[in-house]
Amino acid sequence: MIQHQTRPAATVLVVDDDSAIRDAMELLLRSLPAEIVTASDVPAALDVVRHRRVDAIVADYRMPDLSGLDFFALLRQQGSRTPFILVTGHGTIPTAVEAVRAGVAEFLEKPVDPHVMRRAVAQALERAREMPAGSGEGSPFDLGRLEAETIGRALAATGGNRTHAARLLGMHPRTLRKKLNTPKRPRGKP
Repeated sequence: MIQHQTRPAATVLVVDDDSAIRDAMELLLRSLPAEIVTASDVPAALDVVRHRRVDAIVADYRMPDLSGLDFFALLRQQGSRTPFILVTGHGTIPTAVEAVRAGVAEFLEKPVDPHVMRRAVAQALERAREMPAGSGEGSPFDLGRLEAETIGRALAATGGNRTHAARLLGMHPRTLRKKLNTPKRPRGKP
């Protein structure tokens, strides 16, 4: 008789100080093949992470005492590579840049489209499944779509001016040009 080892169900941790948001997120994510666990603040979330395996985390950016980004930083300091989705109702380009540089998997603005949230969590769970036990998820600077969206927002905010967008993003204009894969324009030419 062949025995199949089945991996236990995935676990998603939702952290938000607003109970209505936590309940809505739990209801929204029930359609995924995962157990949804909630916490009202970062200390409670840290307690959950200490006592059980968590495959993906969705956390509010703004919470009392410690922010979702503070929580992310604490987890990284402890060596965790759990895919992390940061959600905020107060999204700004500097906040998005800070989150991207820190290495969050997704940075979503409230109100979040339910399909976008489910897709982001499903992708985070897939990333977690692909990670070998005890390993990291790769470089936190492998940013892909999130980085492209953040650069796009900076370009939109600066009217398409790459130099100003680079300053806003805290990078050298050549770095932004390389990321955009655009050739340098000769001086004096439009």
